[in-house]
Amino acid sequence: MGRLLLHCLYTFLQGIKEIIVGDLGVDWIEEIGLTVQNFDKLGFDLWWVYKELEAAKIMRENKQLWRHCEGAKVALKEARAALAKAQSAVVVAEALWKSEGRSTSAWLRRLVLARGLLTSLFVILTLL
Repeated sequence: MGRLLLHCLYTFLQGIKEIIVGDLGVDWIEEIGLTVQNFDKLGFDLWWVYKELEAAKIMRENKQLWRHCEGAKVALKEARAALAKAQSAVVVAEALWKSEGRSTSAWLRRLVLARGLLTSLFVILTLL
């Protein structure tokens, strides 16, 4: 029986030796953890495998956080571009307002022609 256990341990260790820690999925991490617990119950001390599993969990969480961070960077860049566009529209609207002598209908007509309807609505709401 001891020889069979040693062979199982050897096969397990050879198998995990080939695994790249960063590529482990949640299911693999759990399965390897359960296998290590079973070997612990049989008297084999595999403490170092637990450390590797913890490292794999941390690396996995960091990858997910990195993806969220990259997505947030893209969204922030898009928001800054939209803000710059809106700010320039406000500047144009204010200039048109001053040049039209504060005539609301002429100002609105020039604003819509200069910036388009949606941007004009945004500017009007911003100025209110």
